[in-house]
Amino acid sequence: MNELQVQTQKQSSIVLQDQKKALQLEEISKGQKVRDTNSEKLIQFLSFQISKSYQLSGLKKLNENDSAFIIEFLSKEISKNFSGLSSAEIETAFESGICGEYGDFNKGLGATTFVQFLRAYNKEKQRINNVSIYKRSEKEKTESEMIQNEVEKQNIEFLKKKYAEFISLLNAAKGKVYNSERFAIEFSALDVSSYSSSINQQEGKLLISSSQIDWINKNVDCLSFEFDVRKFGTGSAGKRAFDQFKKHERTRLFNSLCLQIHFGNKVAQDTGVSISNFLDITL
Repeated sequence: MNELQVQTQKQSSIVLQDQKKALQLEEISKGQKVRDTNSEKLIQFLSFQISKSYQLSGLKKLNENDSAFIIEFLSKEISKNFSGLSSAEIETAFESGICGEYGDFNKGLGATTFVQFLRAYNKEKQRINNVSIYKRSEKEKTESEMIQNEVEKQNIEFLKKKYAEFISLLNAAKGKVYNSERFAIEFSALDVSSYSSSINQQEGKLLISSSQIDWINKNVDCLSFEFDVRKFGTGSAGKRAFDQFKKHERTRLFNSLCLQIHFGNKVAQDTGVSISNFLDITL
């Protein structure tokens, strides 16, 4: 096994351990919290846990006075600084500390040592939670990217389909030109958007000259919009609404004319017949 494989195996092992700990922490944190426990029950609980901790450590059992001091000290300290922990979490912190997970307790198993166990547990809990949040964030990010990629893929397929429809219309128009027929082209708003996007995707840009753009701008600017002015309201708000309407209509008509001219130019390019001989543009 090479060094890279060893490092990969170690990383995988750490991830699995963190996942296991995260599940354990989630489970034990569901229990009743210290802040919801009365002082008498807390003292009884701590008395049992401290006695058990000394048994697990193999140290000499405390005398009654020392035990009472540690219990009273821890009861106040936990109520003040660790009230968000559950009894199962406190038990886990003590057991983990006794087993050496938080380092050696060379100064003995006094009141401050138990506090150190609780602090170390909280630090480890925060680390595991941060890892879990990061993993969840990465998973959500990956899922979001997958959805976005799928949407983009579907959009590409849709535009390919619309481009094929556009080519089919072109071929039909060429047939009319070869028969010396004139024709008019009218595209819906959806056609203008989808056909224009598909042409940009497949061809790069619309086939249209600068002089034709000038012609389109001139004709669009000369348009008069028929509407019921009352629907836009009165005062400055009504004027803003109307100005927005005119801007939207101008853009729509500009794009529609651009697509129609592009269509005519494509037919003229393939048939050799001047666009003016066959295309009637209607708004």
